Amino acid sequence: MKLAYFSPLLPLRSGISDYSEELLPHLARAADITLFVDGFQPSNHEVTSRFEICDYQKQPDLLKRLESFDAVIYHMGNDHRYHTGIFETMIKYPGILVLHDFSLQDFFFSLAQTRRDMRLYVDEVGACYGESAMKAASQALFSGALPRIANNRLDFPLNDRIVRTARGVIVHSNWSRERLATIAPGAFVKTIPHHITEAAGSTEWLKTGTSDGPLRIASFGLITPNKGIERALRALSSLRAKHDFRYVLVGEPNEYFDVRALVREHGLEDRVEITGHLDLADFQRHISKTDIAINLRERIIGETSGSLCRIMAAGVPAIVSDAAWFGELPDDTVVKIDMSQHTDALFEAYLETLIVDSGLRNQIGANARRYVLAHNDIHKSAEEYLAFISRIVDARPEDALIDDIAAELNALGIDATLHEPAFLQIAGEVSLLAGNGGEVREDLTSVEAGIVEALHTDAPVHQNGRLRKLEGVDYKRAAIEYVSMLDAERRHYLFTKPFYNLANKPPKHAGEGMDAETFRHFCDFANIAVALALPAGSRILDVGCGSGWLSEYFARLGYIVKGIDISPELIQMSRARIARISYDVDHETTLQCSFEVHDIEHVALDDQFDGVICYDSLHHFEDERAVIANLSALTAYGGSLFILEGDRPPAGSATEDELVEVMRRYGTLESPFSRDYLRALLDEHGFA
Repeated sequence: MKLAYFSPLLPLRSGISDYSEELLPHLARAADITLFVDGFQPSNHEVTSRFEICDYQKQPDLLKRLESFDAVIYHMGNDHRYHTGIFETMIKYPGILVLHDFSLQDFFFSLAQTRRDMRLYVDEVGACYGESAMKAASQALFSGALPRIANNRLDFPLNDRIVRTARGVIVHSNWSRERLATIAPGAFVKTIPHHITEAAGSTEWLKTGTSDGPLRIASFGLITPNKGIERALRALSSLRAKHDFRYVLVGEPNEYFDVRALVREHGLEDRVEITGHLDLADFQRHISKTDIAINLRERIIGETSGSLCRIMAAGVPAIVSDAAWFGELPDDTVVKIDMSQHTDALFEAYLETLIVDSGLRNQIGANARRYVLAHNDIHKSAEEYLAFISRIVDARPEDALIDDIAAELNALGIDATLHEPAFLQIAGEVSLLAGNGGEVREDLTSVEAGIVEALHTDAPVHQNGRLRKLEGVDYKRAAIEYVSMLDAERRHYLFTKPFYNLANKPPKHAGEGMDAETFRHFCDFANIAVALALPAGSRILDVGCGSGWLSEYFARLGYIVKGIDISPELIQMSRARIARISYDVDHETTLQCSFEVHDIEHVALDDQFDGVICYDSLHHFEDERAVIANLSALTAYGGSLFILEGDRPPAGSATEDELVEVMRRYGTLESPFSRDYLRALLDEHGFA
């Protein structure tokens, strides 16, 4: 297997350099590897003597060779000095992405600042989250402010485009993998733990006993504000009168972070040592001399810590942030600190406990070493890398075949929504032709979906994304006239919904007590409120509000709510519903809930909202693309869109028959979506 490998390498001062130089010899046992570097000469003789080196900055034509490799591996982190060429190459030549940091906000922002062209950052925001987010970021930067999106690194990680471009993605934590599942549904993502080498796990570096003299406390790696250094100095300043210790900052200071001034401010000049940059052997020696390690993150960007893996392998107890990858570590292997509340008090208390209790330090250190040697062995990591790469390579012929078939069908003008049986048959043939592709795409339906997705271009309705509609029905007119077609009982139910007399249960709901559908509504409302987590007084839009029942619920929680619907009768009913409420939100807060007849398919409102809710309403609209585009314009920057929809039922199922019957009887559109289509539609319009 021929691999092209893009990564920082020594002498570049990056943890990813160390990571790759440790991993490469293990991968090379089963692969022929060529290293591609961006304008530097690797300094490790073991690397330069074993692998071909291609400097694509000096010779850009070398990149044309990438098509001759079985796979291309790209290691991506946040330091723009080392990863800009890797990013730009990956966009042109997709391959397997190793995502060391989940959020790439810092990468793009620093790159744009360095090149003095903030359009680089703004354009990436647009590529990931759409035009409205791009405009908001541009306006903020133009006014001299930091875009709000830049402070929300986990919800807007700016990794969307690179992840969707990749043929496969490797991450080091389940936390990252689960988040990527929402960004790129269907992407091939593999969790491979950050490795520990045999040398790092050797008993040579094992911490034994307590240091002679003062207790040694240390933080490791590049000295930045995000490492919790200032928090550690505050705690140690409080503890210095009671305990004898030395705090060592093992790493290179950051020119933008004056750590020495902070040391002086806390009166710790005689207790603190700063080593500067060290080679890996000296770095490891400092770990082995440490009694307590501090490995905090003030804000999480989805990284893992190679330093912490080494610390744990040496049997050194560590205090970490209880978040993301760090939070996945077993509770008995590290001391976890909640970074959201009472952090300083908790940190100081835990730190002092470790200072005075050597037995506890030894036990945590032993647990940490046992776990990391079993879980992070580099031999296992290399095996998992090779297996995943092989899996991606094996899937490539199937991908190409699907693209070719889709191109031919598209050229013939074939509509997938009208030929589903034929598509299933084609999918079966593709699976046979693709050979072992079933390891990646596990059933015919997914192969069919791959063909259909590739087919989609600019059609107004996504191929095969919705339940089939009845032809010749004026669905908009039916939505306007819906209420007039109901009998007295159903009209009354609309007015009181979700409450109703259980004595009048529909035949489909058997048994006593509350039926499952009503139970769902009550649970849904509470779950929506919890999921949105908006502060009281936030503005909410209820899209397709019907008789105003959800609007009432949120208005009574203290939100400012506006409901819109195309039906004048339903809007009149909604206003009457609110008017009959004889009390306010509380003794001094007025209920604020208004309604408007509005066709959201036609045009957006001239307004924006903190939360936009489509509760069981999106499937009633014929042009869902227009609706989502208009909702994007209505959702304030940093706001949320909540959609609750049922899954599109299988073709020929009883549920599909029931929905088709409702369409025949009332003329209203009952056409739910497939999840994949709905996700793709939201991605297309900039919703993360």
